[in-house]
Amino acid sequence: MIRVADIDSFARRTLMARQPPSSLKTPDPVEMAQEMAGDDPAAASAARDLLVSQNRLVRMQMASERVGLILKLLTGAAGLAAAALLGVMAWSASRDHSVIIQPFRVPADMTAKGQDGPAVAGQVLDRVTRMQTALRSLRGHSAFATGSRIQTRIEIPTTGVSLNDLDEALRGWLGHRRLVDADIVRTPAGIAINLRATGALPVTIEGPEADLPRLLDQTAEAVMKMASPLGYADWLRSSGRPEEAVEVVRPLTAQGGPHERATAFLSLGYAIQTLDDRAAMAYLKTAVALWPDNYEAEEGAGDIALYGLQDEEASYQARLRVIGLHATGDDDPVRRRAYRALDRAYLGEEQGDFRAARAAIEPALQADLPTDLTQLVGAYAGFEDVYLHDGGAVDARLPQLLAMDGAAPGRRLTHLMAWRLTLEDDWAGALATNPVLANDPSQPKPGPSAKETSTYRRSLYWRAIEAHLEARTGHLDDAEAFVSATPLDCYICLLTRGRVAWLGGHGSEADQWFAKAAAFGPSLPRAYVYWGEALIDENRLDDAITRLNEGLARGPNWADTHELMGYALLRKGELKAAETRFKEAAGLAPQWGRNRILWGEAMMRQGRLSEAQAQWRIAAGLTLSPGDRARLAYLQRGGR
Repeated sequence: MIRVADIDSFARRTLMARQPPSSLKTPDPVEMAQEMAGDDPAAASAARDLLVSQNRLVRMQMASERVGLILKLLTGAAGLAAAALLGVMAWSASRDHSVIIQPFRVPADMTAKGQDGPAVAGQVLDRVTRMQTALRSLRGHSAFATGSRIQTRIEIPTTGVSLNDLDEALRGWLGHRRLVDADIVRTPAGIAINLRATGALPVTIEGPEADLPRLLDQTAEAVMKMASPLGYADWLRSSGRPEEAVEVVRPLTAQGGPHERATAFLSLGYAIQTLDDRAAMAYLKTAVALWPDNYEAEEGAGDIALYGLQDEEASYQARLRVIGLHATGDDDPVRRRAYRALDRAYLGEEQGDFRAARAAIEPALQADLPTDLTQLVGAYAGFEDVYLHDGGAVDARLPQLLAMDGAAPGRRLTHLMAWRLTLEDDWAGALATNPVLANDPSQPKPGPSAKETSTYRRSLYWRAIEAHLEARTGHLDDAEAFVSATPLDCYICLLTRGRVAWLGGHGSEADQWFAKAAAFGPSLPRAYVYWGEALIDENRLDDAITRLNEGLARGPNWADTHELMGYALLRKGELKAAETRFKEAAGLAPQWGRNRILWGEAMMRQGRLSEAQAQWRIAAGLTLSPGDRARLAYLQRGGR
């Protein structure tokens, strides 16, 4: 290795030998070489050799210093990365609420039969995993793992310690793990499984050995209850055991801080909803009071108001609050995004903005969702297409949705098929297709118990739709018999009372029911739009326009409102104003054939026949009822 001292010594000896000392101006060898190089221009002179060597040495020293700096930076970065990794691992460990199911201790003869401790623990874990998979919970649950699970080891150089070992140590120190173990012992009656878990009272499950699968089912339930009582309650509810779920959750509403109690009230509300919707709503409101801006509680209140209490105004207001909140649970984000899309679509529906509702669903339609959600979202899109009067879109979607249902379509798709027929005014076909009969003796009836009342109210929406179809097909006695018994705090019931009265020729009675519906749902446009439709049919055109304007104030993007307004104006002879409304409706529902027929009629009556014919050509290729086609043919013949 070349050293500076060696070069200095050599340079001094060489240069001093070639140059008299008195002629040199400096003792520095490099400066001496530079002076001599100026006096001796020969390329191979000793001075030039020294300068070349010195230059090479300087470059080597600079490179060495750069490498050293890079190594120091890398070492520092590695230290920071290790510290960051350790911090992340510590944070993750502190949030660990997992349950470790350790190998069970079993009798020797069971081991000899292949039912050793790890195998039995694994069977319990499999059952718990299936329970969690089946569960659509309102909140996150503990993770479950077996104590004998295989780990992937990543060796840290020079230490022999794996990251998994470090992670396990941090989770044991900072986490909130629960260890579950059990002894299986012989008893006179067969076997007993003595189950223990950290922080929980021991549980004993007994029965004949021949019933081991059933005993392991009970053990899995006990493990889940020990680990996550709220998760277990949700599973009980989803398994059709709401009474047991209520008993599990109720004590938890008095334990912990506000957030813990709010979560318990949330779970209690969902558990009790099939038994008593009003009690469920009260529990969810308590959850919101304890934990304001609680997404799950507001969402649950909206669901119960809509499906249980039939209070669409309350549901609408809850959905408005939900849209601005963030989910607090650790549930499946794919499902959460899909349900949030449906929340936005619901808001659009209640405002009559079906174009916005359909657009809200579109991202969920393109997402990779589980089959059940794919069908749910697809059916919602189908209903939005019906509201947009787009029969072609519904026809294109139905085969895919029906294929998911198998041999027999479920109720949701049967309803969609019935609604599709209404686009052609095929009321009889819709009535035959709809699976709910308003006066079917097997349908729920109001009773003295809260459960009977809740079950009855949950049946009202589709039965009210059925009553409307009955009235449309002339079965007015059946329709009136149903609606006359419906509660007065049910929005769809009030709307249907009004429509049945209108179709029965009782205009003043219809006015009363539509007014009550409008008062019960003051933010919603539907009562005013249905009211306007009835008034047009009675030729009360000015009153109709007044009501339709009230509907537009609450839902300015509902195509039906604009089309009905245009039709009223057309009948009054206000052709230009009518044309404006039909054009607006076409922008909101471009595939609506009847609207284009009427739009063309307004143009024709203003002397613009070619423009009218263009609209009629478009209409001829869209979904039309027999009455629409007859009107189109009449207009195309010049009104003859």
